[in-house]
Amino acid sequence: KRGGRVFAVEAMPSIAEHLKAGIVENGLRNVDLYPYAVAGPVAGNAVPMALDPDNKGGSAVHGNKPETYSEVTESAPLTTLDAMLRVEPGLRRLLVAKIDIEGNEGRALQGAVRLLREVPPCYLLIELKARFLAKAGSSVKEVADVLASAGYDTAKVHAGQDTYWLEQRDLQRCLARLAAGGKPATTA
Repeated sequence: KRGGRVFAVEAMPSIAEHLKAGIVENGLRNVDLYPYAVAGPVAGNAVPMALDPDNKGGSAVHGNKPETYSEVTESAPLTTLDAMLRVEPGLRRLLVAKIDIEGNEGRALQGAVRLLREVPPCYLLIELKARFLAKAGSSVKEVADVLASAGYDTAKVHAGQDTYWLEQRDLQRCLARLAAGGKPATTA
């Protein structure tokens, strides 16, 4: 559908700057960039990020991936998805969300309690690599349980893949919520 918006969240400052330049150069007025790392409610306002010199998209929170990178680290500001939801009403109308943050998916969901309870995206593409999740303090099962409680069909999550396309179990209700402007559906 024309007229949609994109909310891009990129933690690695140098990658966020590159993305911002592309957004500006291409006149993409419907793309909002948030240069943050997302996590659960934690003490501190920043997190060190390790730059992967060969695959910049594989950059991660310093120490979370078993691979050894160069010692190039950058400090990324930290927030929660719920904090973003409080200031960005457009997040109430997410059709699709992609979460691929190199093992920190569980941490990000810890900071998305309200978003997942009230206005979860209808579709979710999420990377769940067991070894990366373990380094960040969670597991595939823990993340799948959170997503199941948020209404996602997680039956295929334990199929041994790394990336999953999940839908809300009541997809029609989710789509109707978006058609109504993103307001949470009332329960009878």
